[in-house]
Formats: sequence, structure tokens, C-alpha cells
Amino acid sequence: MCCVIYVLLRWIWCDTISTMCITGDYGSADHQAKPIKVGLLAVSENWLKSCSQLLPGELEYEDFIESARITAKYLISQGAEVVLAITHSRLQNDYKLMEEVPEITLLLGGHDHFFKDDLGKRIIKSGEEWRWLSKIRIDIAPGGKPIVTYEREDITSDIPEDLRINALCDKYQELCEQKFKKVLCQTALELNPTEEFVRFKESAVCNWVCDVCCEDYSLYDGDQSADICLLQGFSFAGKAAIPPGDYTLGNLMGMFPLSLLLCVVELSGEAIVGILNKGVEALPEECGSIHHVNSRLAYSVVLPSSENGLKSPEVKDVLYEGNPIDIKRVYKVAVSHKVLKVAEKYGYTWYKDAPEIVEEEHASQVSDVVIMYCNKHKDCVINPSLGRIKMT
Repeated sequence: MCCVIYVLLRWIWCDTISTMCITGDYGSADHQAKPIKVGLLAVSENWLKSCSQLLPGELEYEDFIESARITAKYLISQGAEVVLAITHSRLQNDYKLMEEVPEITLLLGGHDHFFKDDLGKRIIKSGEEWRWLSKIRIDIAPGGKPIVTYEREDITSDIPEDLRINALCDKYQELCEQKFKKVLCQTALELNPTEEFVRFKESAVCNWVCDVCCEDYSLYDGDQSADICLLQGFSFAGKAAIPPGDYTLGNLMGMFPLSLLLCVVELSGEAIVGILNKGVEALPEECGSIHHVNSRLAYSVVLPSSENGLKSPEVKDVLYEGNPIDIKRVYKVAVSHKVLKVAEKYGYTWYKDAPEIVEEEHASQVSDVVIMYCNKHKDCVINPSLGRIKMT
């Protein structure tokens, strides 16, 4: 006799959806299914630094591996025959967790936007945006270890749609499309604003946006150009590469779906070098804090290796208009208001006492700045210079 449990797991913060079937065959003579106890635990690598609404000291982070080990053993002591771990971590940390906590039957992971299955390491990550569905089956025999199998379902246009939901979606989709198909300008090259790209290296579209933000960012109607623009990788949120040709309002809003106010502060060259150094600390791993810059600025990043003996990435050769940056000169720097708001919390102490030329009250959305630029330059073509961030 089989006991079957169906569980639909959906957690937005994990970007993951899985359908699970857990069966237990106990051969009951009375054909009564024996209940299966399933333990659920949720852990994550330390993302507290990314939680801008948390005050310093408001939460204390415990090591996710040790917490998972303790919790998994507790669940088993309470009779759990299957222990599922729900995570929001990078893949390498999911692997680390499963290597060190063998008590976990299966890990269902989020954060990474790709589909990943590795049953040898007991990991399934079902990707983002409802693009995949994992049908997972766990069979349990008396006295035996759980056996995990699964089917991957690609969510495609072949799947029948719900007509009622379709009608509602079509109504609002049509409104969006009418606005979003407006062409702002042309792009001469492919633009890649995806997280998988802009959080690791230089990006043409990030370069262009930084150039735009510097050209004419005004407090009032008069021109007030910033010398430098620093926008971090996590400021961009594109979902797909944009091919050469029309660059539309929809492309722009896809890159900046949330509010991103642009302020201007005064910083010394020494402070700018410090900020750039702080921003590359996570390289060569995913680095949302990497700073994209306008054409006046360029810098090199030396990555740690056995040859150079560095323990963390180091910024070298910071150039302003082709010459070594003057560490004593004061520059006007355009940055996002969100960065200024939480800068000190994340170690960007250089912003603490920086005079603000354009404060939050007068700040514009980056998307609005881009739209105004395109309206001003009717025939503009996106073709920014490259080579601003070099890695060795």
C-alpha cells in the first residue's frame, strides 16, 4: 500500500516552484496508508548586507550550515523520514551545505535564475519567473533510504491557458504594450543588462546609462553635469539581452522596474578609489556592488591568485580622462539615493559627510533621465566606449 502526499511549494523569495509527491510503500495488510513525516527547514547564506531596511544590529546571523545541521537532526529526532531544505543561496553555497549536512534528503534552492539538477548532490533549483516546474517524487521503503526522482517541465506556449485569466491579463498587457513599444533610440550593439552579466564585469548598456546620467543632470533647469557616475551592478535588473536595433521604453523599464533616484555628491579622488575597491570585494564571484562608470573614468581590477598573493580583489590604475585620478581633487559624482541611504552600513564611509549637490528632494529617476536624454537627442545611437573596467 502506498501513502502519497502531494505538496505544492511556492516561495517568491526563492524564485522557485516545485510540485512534490512523496510515497511510502509499507505493504499494509489492511490497506491503510501509514503517514509519512516530512521535515522542512529554511536556511540561507548571509544576505543581511543586502537588506536595506534593517538597522545595524537588528538581526544576528547564525551560520547557515550549523543551523541546518542542528535543525535537520532535531527534525529526524521528531520522526521525520524526509528532510527538505529550502534555500535562497548561490549554487556554490548550496553544494557546501549538502556536503556538510548529510541529514538533508533534498535541497530545493532559489536565488540563481537558471534550472539546476544534481541528484548526486541532492539538489534541485527550479529557476525563475515560472519558466520551469519540477515534479519531484520521493519513494520510501521500510528501513531504506529515500529515493528521489524528478521530471522537469518546461513552461511553454504549448500548455493550455486559462481563458478567464487570459482575458484579464490581455487587458493590462495591451495597455503596457502600447506604451512600452515606443522607440526611444537605436542601439548599434547588443545590450546585456541581465544580472548574470552586469554583476560580474563591464556592460555596454551600463556604460551608456552612466554616460547619460553625467551629460546633463540638472538640479533645476540649468545644466549641471556630474563629473563621474557610479552605478552598482544591482541597480540594473534586465531579464534578457537586447539585440541591435530599436531600444524601447519597454527595454528601459525592464532594466529599471523599481525606483532608482539619482543624487549628486562631492567626493575626493581618494574617496572614489576607496569606493571602487569596496565595490569589487566579491569578485570573481557574483558581485552586485561592482561599480559601472561613465566614459571619463576607468579602472583595473587585480583578482587574487597564487602568483600575486592577494587575499581579495584590488583596484589599480584609476584614470580620470586618461590620467591618474587626482586623489585630492573634489569631483561631482552621481550615485543612486539608495546607496547614500545605507552606505555607512555597508562600509562605504566615504559617503557619510559628502556634501550633496542634488539631494533626494530634487532627485530624478534614472529612467526619467534616460528618457529626457533620448528626447533631447532625437537621433542618438547607443554605442558607448568599452574597456572601462579591466580585470587581470
